Amino acid sequence: RLCGNYIDNVKAYTQREKVRNKYTGQTEEPDERLMRSIEEKIDIPESRKDDFRREIMNYIGALALDGKRFDYKTNERLQKALELKLFQDQKDTIKLTSLVSSVVDKDTQEKIDIVKGRLIRNYGYDEDSATDVLNYVASIFARGDVKRGSH
Repeated sequence: RLCGNYIDNVKAYTQREKVRNKYTGQTEEPDERLMRSIEEKIDIPESRKDDFRREIMNYIGALALDGKRFDYKTNERLQKALELKLFQDQKDTIKLTSLVSSVVDKDTQEKIDIVKGRLIRNYGYDEDSATDVLNYVASIFARGDVKRGSH
């Protein structure tokens, strides 16, 4: 998923297009933070990011011309970057999960379960997609991207 997300953003970036947000369905600017967080793992400086992104897209295009599908494992640098990023994210998730499970009191957990139940009953979500939405919302709060004072 991370690789597909990265490639979608790089493609949109190099073609000056927008990316569809899988949670909201809205089109957005490519996620610069995501792309850089992966590229920095293999020491791609800010000044070389455009070259690296074009290189990746050219590589995928060349494979397509040969009738081959792109697999990030065939590109050593990208594989290393994605694996390092995944490792970092897992580390953060483990920290966040242990933090949440130790911090979430019984009342908060009940509220989360109520919201999840409503998503499933009233809005047609299944268990996984309801969890995805709640994780997405939690990630917004965790990143601190919440707009203040707009209520």
